[in-house]
Order: sequence, then C-alpha cells, then structure tokens
Amino acid sequence: MSPRLIASRCCQLLRATALAVEALLRMAVDAAAGLEYLACRRIVHRDIAARNCLVDAQHAVKLTGPRPAGRVFAA
Repeated sequence: MSPRLIASRCCQLLRATALAVEALLRMAVDAAAGLEYLACRRIVHRDIAARNCLVDAQHAVKLTGPRPAGRVFAA
C-alpha cells in the first residue's frame, strides 16, 4: 500500500469519527460546570485530567477520580 493511499484512508477515518466543534465545546462546558459545582462546595479535586473524565453516548462529560481530596475551608 502506498504512503499516499494510507494517508488518504487515515484522513477519511478522522473525518468520519471527528466530533463537531459544537460537541467539543459542549464537553468543555460540562467539565467546567463540574469544576464549578466542586468549587461552590469548597472542594478541591487535585487531579483534573482527561483520564478522570467519563463521556457518555450523548457526549456528556462527568468528572471522576479516586475521590475529592478535601475541602478548601471548613464549612
């Protein structure tokens, strides 16, 4: 298989599986909303990373992790 054909097939695959910009923005907003929720409760997560985000079939993002590390201030 020629390098040109491989590159063409890779581009086709990327186009077929790529998320729309709107979906990516919605995912970013979901992650930010999760962080806002934790901040309002004065909780520090300490491990925000892509590995701690779950994405469902509708592309909604949920923050996960071992557990929140603790409160910033005593409530």
